[in-house]
Amino acid sequence: MEYESLLALVPNTISNEVNSIQPLAGLTNQSFKLITNRHSYVLRINAKHTESFKIDRHQELITLQNAFTAGIAPEVIFKDSDNSILLTLFIDKELWVEKDLYDRKNLKLLAQLFRKIHSLPKTGSSFEPEVIANNYFSNLQSSSEYADFGRKCIAFIKRYGSIESQCCCHNDVVAANIIGFKPLFIIDWEYASDNNPMFDIASLSCCHRLKKSLEQTIMDEYYDGHTNEQYEELLMQKRLYDAIYWLWLASRHVISPSDNQIKLLMEIESRLGLN
Repeated sequence: MEYESLLALVPNTISNEVNSIQPLAGLTNQSFKLITNRHSYVLRINAKHTESFKIDRHQELITLQNAFTAGIAPEVIFKDSDNSILLTLFIDKELWVEKDLYDRKNLKLLAQLFRKIHSLPKTGSSFEPEVIANNYFSNLQSSSEYADFGRKCIAFIKRYGSIESQCCCHNDVVAANIIGFKPLFIIDWEYASDNNPMFDIASLSCCHRLKKSLEQTIMDEYYDGHTNEQYEELLMQKRLYDAIYWLWLASRHVISPSDNQIKLLMEIESRLGLN
């Protein structure tokens, strides 16, 4: 998209002050850093294919505003639902990378961030694994290559997934969504809903293949020491996350193919062991 077209999407009070625009990395949506003399902003343009994932943008905005009030998310500056855009203040701090997760001091900070996320007001939208899974699977039915394993994921989620919603959860906690250290911020709240808090820790562990000792560092800080039952719950949430993640990734791959996605799909299949 031409930069002139991008600037036309935001209020003149901001666009008139923009000195430069930089594209930002992102797996799903298009994002750009708008730089002015006083501030920088992040302009997110929602990818059209995210409509098939049935993301509730109105609820996302409410949760994002609650998270900003709690000091763990960027400030919303402007939104335009008709044009599927969101403008937030740019947080000028370092993005986490995977190696940051191997420092136990960082993991303790992250556990404290989890506590803050899970203390936010409930979103009012329950995380429903079976509904979400069936939605993703609907994009796979025309692809025999992925439909068979997709059905196995659906069966697992139907058997073990719970709609018991305990608290507000981010549901997409990965290193690339974490910013800064003291304080910590987290971005990309589009999958937030009311869920089991262990699902957030599970998403982090699955995506970055955390060892048990690192998981337990997080759990000990989160719970002020943890029980075997709590760790068993994490293991179940990891399997549930992997089954949903596989369906999401396969659905995304059918819409937008990538060799990297094929490799990751095979890795998740191996972890789940549903064959």
